[in-house]
Amino acid sequence: MYPRLIFGLACFWLLASSNTLADPFILETFTDYPDNALISASPAGPALGLSGDWHLDTESNFYVNRTEADLNDGTGKAVYDFTFDDNGSREALRLTSSDHVLFSEDGDVFFASFLIQPARVMGHMIFTLVLDRLDGGGQPEVSFGMKDGQFVVGNGGVTVDVSGGLPSVTEMLVVLKVEYGDNGNEVVTLWVDPADESSDPVIDSRPVNFLNPGGGKVTAVAIRGDQMAGQPAFFDNLRVGLKFDDVTRDVELPLLAPDSSVNGLFYDVNNPGHGLDLGAHTQGFTVFYYGHTDDGERLWLHSELFTGDLEYGVLYELEMYECIDGLFGNPVPPVTTWGTLTISLANCDSGHASFNGIDGQLEMDLMRLTRLPEVGCTQ
Repeated sequence: MYPRLIFGLACFWLLASSNTLADPFILETFTDYPDNALISASPAGPALGLSGDWHLDTESNFYVNRTEADLNDGTGKAVYDFTFDDNGSREALRLTSSDHVLFSEDGDVFFASFLIQPARVMGHMIFTLVLDRLDGGGQPEVSFGMKDGQFVVGNGGVTVDVSGGLPSVTEMLVVLKVEYGDNGNEVVTLWVDPADESSDPVIDSRPVNFLNPGGGKVTAVAIRGDQMAGQPAFFDNLRVGLKFDDVTRDVELPLLAPDSSVNGLFYDVNNPGHGLDLGAHTQGFTVFYYGHTDDGERLWLHSELFTGDLEYGVLYELEMYECIDGLFGNPVPPVTTWGTLTISLANCDSGHASFNGIDGQLEMDLMRLTRLPEVGCTQ
């Protein structure tokens, strides 16, 4: 089965050490926000441990249920998005309703987590806990996320390459653990989509000195995005708490989606002039056909949306529609079907397709022509 894309880009939940299971200090979900609302719009919506609206820097394009491309996106998640020709930094910050102590003694542990979709290996999405020292004075922030192809923790104090190039999932649950060292040496661990605390981390117990002695309390949370023009990032469920379970339990992960390694162009060496574009995306799986009829007339088709599980060696039958009307950027949806496509993939580089429709029949032995940059074949 194609691994489901369960991404997104970084964790945002912290927990102070405790021997009892506690609710998260902070839980911010965007599911109940009104449609088409800036996350700074009043009211900002209910959230455990947070108060007031989100404060955004000038023209920060953080939305709920919309992007600039689709004002009725309806994701139920917050969205970071701005125009393609604008590469400026964006930040949103929201204050806590009270001072939540994260650590006070040597060995105290806190956690943080969030969902992000899609993962941006070369993008910049950082989540920050704004801290104050318990004994007064300033405190370095605790930040973590993705930047320039790396997971980043502790203001860059710990970095690790995103394994295998581009992430292979559309939405990720990222979980951060910090063990406080009163002598100035912290230990950080970071997981992506962990089943439990024993799951293999991507950052495994790495030492870093980024917290001052004297303990710390979280006073605000912030989200910062940069260099992601034209590539919306969806995020949700910011959590900060005391235990691993506080920031992972009851997280509703999305339905699995096809592995991005299937994406790309396919052709049949024995049928020149015919090609397929396979697309696994956040809504499901779609096939586009570019070719011609037996009479040499242009024929462009696209499939219905397939939202089930994809497996190698299994036949899938999809309705196909002919693209006739519309302009670039303003297509006209077809109202009648052209016929059907039956497709089976032997692996992510080969398969077979059978067309049966108004213009006749076609059999294609599929071979990969191109793939997305830095996306390998997983099977």
